[in-house]
Amino acid sequence: MNVLITGASRGIGFELAKYFSAKRAKTIFLLSRNKEKIEELRKECLKIYANTKIVSLPFDLADEKSFSEINKIVSSEVNQLDILINNAGYLVNKPFAE
Repeated sequence: MNVLITGASRGIGFELAKYFSAKRAKTIFLLSRNKEKIEELRKECLKIYANTKIVSLPFDLADEKSFSEINKIVSSEVNQLDILINNAGYLVNKPFAE
């Protein structure tokens, strides 16, 4: 199975990455703004199951260009995604009416 997780650097995304490593996912894409944290997570996932291909990718929801770049990278690595976990948050600090 091929899995992509946004917001993978902590919390639910972090734990799900470890879970899918333990389930022997073929490929796991770890996306987060925090490059250092997802690289640490990549190493931790490989300790759980060394045969999973772990791809850590810096990603910012606020940057629309990131979407096409991530799409190109994922498409070049796998034929299909089996599981997509949209866990990243995005905060717009404005009143709701705006």
